Amino acid sequence: MCLTGSQGPTKVKTSNSNSLPRPEEFPLGSMESRAAARAMLEAQERGVRHLQIIITAPRPRREGEPHTKVGPWFETADGGLTRYVFVPPGTDEETLRRLLAV
Repeated sequence: MCLTGSQGPTKVKTSNSNSLPRPEEFPLGSMESRAAARAMLEAQERGVRHLQIIITAPRPRREGEPHTKVGPWFETADGGLTRYVFVPPGTDEETLRRLLAV
């Protein structure tokens, strides 16, 4: 199969219709190659376990520190990603969904 991409005709393998296009199937640096690389990365990230630990216990705050604190993601020994989210007790579900991007 031959498609016309941003840098001219491009050959695309169609033997396995269930697989994502691979960047090397397109001209180097083309829009198609970059899109294929992004799609591969997104597929890899979907396979990684993400754990968000929500802590709603009251805690002392320093002056100027926000009530809500979303910590950075860190990698665990099993290759998953974890982060801590501190929220004030009684935080409504809509606010939690917005913070956690659920």
